Order: sequence, then structure tokens, then C-alpha cells
Amino acid sequence: MKIIYKLIGGFLAVSLLICLTGYLAVNASKKIMQSVFTDNVSNMALRIMDEIDRDMNYKIETIRAYSADPDLHETVTRSNQDFEKLDDIQAYINNKDREWVSAAKDEVTPFMRDLIDSNLSGELRGKLDFYRKKYGYRVFGEVFVTNKYGANVAQTNKTSDYR
Repeated sequence: MKIIYKLIGGFLAVSLLICLTGYLAVNASKKIMQSVFTDNVSNMALRIMDEIDRDMNYKIETIRAYSADPDLHETVTRSNQDFEKLDDIQAYINNKDREWVSAAKDEVTPFMRDLIDSNLSGELRGKLDFYRKKYGYRVFGEVFVTNKYGANVAQTNKTSDYR
């Protein structure tokens, strides 16, 4: 066999070996990169979920702490007692609700104004404003407090209905 054929054969063998090594290296790198990417994305998702969980728990604790507010309890207790004096609680609520929803969207009746301008409503608006300033956006769209009959006792703005 001539030397030229041996050189060509050797060159082809070396070339084939280089291509095979390159192919195996690229595949191994691809698998490693996919694994690293998957791990990084999983870790990032876990960190984000933990952050959301902490944030939600903080907000829940804040609301729980606020629910222990004496003014809140006093206002709700007083409202419950006032409602218990009524002969037909449900009829009263239904009547107020009809008046409420029949008012124009931008109209605030004196009854609504009393609920919106109460001391408790002012406290609620103060808390909403605090969170808006802290986070740069409205954390809660609106806040309202109801008595045990489901009727609004205090609210930050006009709601869609009374109950």
C-alpha cells in the first residue's frame, strides 16, 4: 500500500476522532448546561415563592394585628347591638342595599358619607395610604368592615353595595 493512502487514512482517522470528540464534548456540555439552567431556574422559583410566602404571611399578620384594634371591636360591637334592636334586620339591610345600589355611581348619599367618614374608616384609609407610600402602589383596592349581619360598618370608599 502506498504511503499516500496511509497518510490519507491516518488523516481521516484523526479527523474522524476529532469530530467524534467534538460531538461528544458538545453533547456533554449541552447536558451540563441544561442541568445547570434547570437548577438555577428551580432555585430562582423557590426564592420567589419564599418571598411571596413571606410577604403574604406579613400581610396576614398585619391584618390579624389590626383586627385586634379596640376601635374596630367597639365599632362592630356597637353596630351589632344597634342591629339587634331592629324588628326586621334583613328588611332594613335589603332597604338600605336597594337605596345604595340605586344611587348614581358618583353619588355619595348622607348614609354612605357617615360610613366613609367614620373614625374607623379614617384609620383604614391611613393604613391604605401607608402601604401605598411604602410599596408605590395600592396593595388593597378597598377595605371595608362588616358587622355580623354582613352590613357595612366602615369603609375606605363607596362600595358597590351595602352588604
